[in-house]
Parts: sequence; C-alpha cells; structure tokens
Amino acid sequence: HKKLSNDRPLNSPKTEDNSDLDLDISNSIKNGILYIEDITEKKWKTYYFVLTQEKLYYVEPNAEEEDDDEEEENIYGTRDSAELYENNAYEMHFGETWFHGKVKRAEAELLLNRYLCGDNSSDGTFLVRNSESNSGEFSLSFIYQNHIHHSIIYHTNDTQNKTYNLNKYKTFPSLYELIAYYQKHPLRSQKFQELYLKTPVPQPNSHEDKEWFYKNMTRSQAEDLLRRLRNNGAFLVRPSERSHSEDDNLFSISFRAENKIKHCRIKREGRLYLIGSAEFESLTELIEYYEKNPLYRLSIEI
Repeated sequence: HKKLSNDRPLNSPKTEDNSDLDLDISNSIKNGILYIEDITEKKWKTYYFVLTQEKLYYVEPNAEEEDDDEEEENIYGTRDSAELYENNAYEMHFGETWFHGKVKRAEAELLLNRYLCGDNSSDGTFLVRNSESNSGEFSLSFIYQNHIHHSIIYHTNDTQNKTYNLNKYKTFPSLYELIAYYQKHPLRSQKFQELYLKTPVPQPNSHEDKEWFYKNMTRSQAEDLLRRLRNNGAFLVRPSERSHSEDDNLFSISFRAENKIKHCRIKREGRLYLIGSAEFESLTELIEYYEKNPLYRLSIEI
C-alpha cells in the first residue's frame, strides 16, 4: 500500500479561522463552476465557487451531487500516516487478512474458537498479531489437533538486514514471506510433526451492529432518509450498489453537506478500508475518525 499523503488539495491555502466556512450563498456576488489549471498534471480541474465582497471560496467536488450516477472515488479524505502506522507498517503484511495488529491473546483465542469443530479438520487455521509479552515481536496463533497454540515470531532490528523467524534455522526478509512460505511448506516443532497454515482468520465485522450501518439499504433509500434530516453532517454507511454480492468489498458513505446529499465510496482491500488516500483497520475506525475530522470541506483563497 502506498504511503499516505499529507498534501492539501490544489490551491488550498491554510486558514487558522474556519468560522468562514459556513456560507450563505444568497449573499454571494456570484457562484458556480470554476476551472483551475493544474500545471503539474497539465489539465484543468473543476471546483465549485462562491464569490463574496471579501473572498473567493471554492471547493473540490470530492463527493458526488445527488443527481450523479456514480459514486466518487477520490474524495478529500486524507490522514496523517503517523496515526495509523508504526515503524514497520509499510511492509506487505499490514494489509493481509490474517494480520490482526494489536488484538490481544484472549481475543485471538475467541476468534479461533469459532473454528474448532471437534476433529482435526480445522488444523492450520491461523492469525498473526502483535505479541503482548514480547514488545516489538509478533505472535502466530493457530489451531492444531483441536487446540489453540501461540508461537512467537522473532525479528531482527537491523534495518540493513531485517529478518523474521519462528526458529533459528529458517529466516525470512519479511513477515509476509514467512507466512507465505508456511502456507506451502510444513511448520515443524517439538509439539507437532508438521503443520501447514491453511485458513486465515479475518477480522470480525464490528460495523454490522452499528446504528449508522444499513446492510440492505439502497442509494435511493439513503437519499430519501437523509432528505428528511435538516442537519448537515448526518450520515449512514451502506453496501455500494456496485457490489454484486455480500463478498464484494465496496461500501458507500451517504451524507448531508451544504444541504445536499453526497456519496463517497469506501473500498476494502485485504483487511484495510480505503477512502480517498486514507487507510483504516476497520470501517468502525474510519467512521470514528471522520466524526472528529472533516471528510468534506470548503477551501478558501484570501
């Protein structure tokens, strides 16, 4: 996954006072569509603008208007990379379904317990998490012979030659490659003769019981519901109508802004949820973040 950008939108100078962002368009001299040339990309970009006696306000069309047919992919949403990532966060494992980050040992066992079936058919069901007992290390939690086991995955701190290993005899340049190897080759120890990592345990969908999530709502139903509400910032999340099954990884956040209904697409890649250039570990975390940070805002030029 690419590194998150902290850049502001084109020609969007900073302002320390955001009180001007709530505009009464009836007091404007003129409002409409503004085209600004992006010298870097060598193309014209579209903005909505409001011209008053004092300032020109303009906003990137980050979310679609209610009469558009498509959901907008590139919204304003950005996020400071330091809020999500740690030192090794840009490695390939971070977006994998089997990686659960800071989940605790007890929570990992609860997740694995769902796969226990009384015989050995669940052998190889697994997840990887940050180790609680060994700071900076990882733990492999897995099922073998209908029991849950935990093994430390060690890694070196030498940035020139970082390695990961479950034993001193076999090392790997990344956690991703370690797991990929043991999905195809047997893992052996004193406790078992051989074990293949077979079934990754995905993170639970914590958003499904949230009041803002509507599993069976369509776009038109969302718009009808939001039109009845008078407050900007009202929102809901629903599966995107571009999804063709429950397994598809597209969602839409429908919300009111500037007294209009807008829609933005959320993509799920592996275990991560992407909106614009921002990445989140869950849909719940995404919503909690944008309850405190702007998803859609006006830009001001003084």
